Amino acid sequence: MTHEPVSLNWLHQTTGLPFSRVSEALAEANVQPADSKAGHARYLLESALPAIIGALQSPSDPALMSPRARKDHFQAARVELALRRERAELLPIAAFEQGAARAHAMVREALDSLPDNLERKAGLNPAGVVLARDVVDAALQDLCDQLQAAYLAAKKCTSEEFAATGRRLIEEDIADLL
Repeated sequence: MTHEPVSLNWLHQTTGLPFSRVSEALAEANVQPADSKAGHARYLLESALPAIIGALQSPSDPALMSPRARKDHFQAARVELALRRERAELLPIAAFEQGAARAHAMVREALDSLPDNLERKAGLNPAGVVLARDVVDAALQDLCDQLQAAYLAAKKCTSEEFAATGRRLIEEDIADLL
């Protein structure tokens, strides 16, 4: 059974894949247009769909890829990394560590002043000040422990694990803790 030829745009809209990926899949599988309409190539579904499905099922493990596909994979990863750095979506670990240390110091300073402020501004008695200081110290220690655990877990995480978890950013974890 032969169907009416369809355009690249129709394949793109129907599959939900980017137009460029549909075009690449057809080119990689050497699928020739059945005809053209208004200057646009049209393809038979019987030829186009297996090529598109095959492209979707291509291995995602670089070790299973052809040398050309592996080179393209890593080249694309480098370009994506450079773009994310350019957009300031990524930052060096040292910069993150410095920023986290500054943020922790600011939080510590604000919380350390809380018992004294309660004594001066709210008239808290000395026993209350001691209790407030103990509570603040415990909260700061707990915060420090949680931040350190999140940081160590992130450092142990491999790039594959990081990608599998949706590329969660350490900053999001710390923001949740604060």
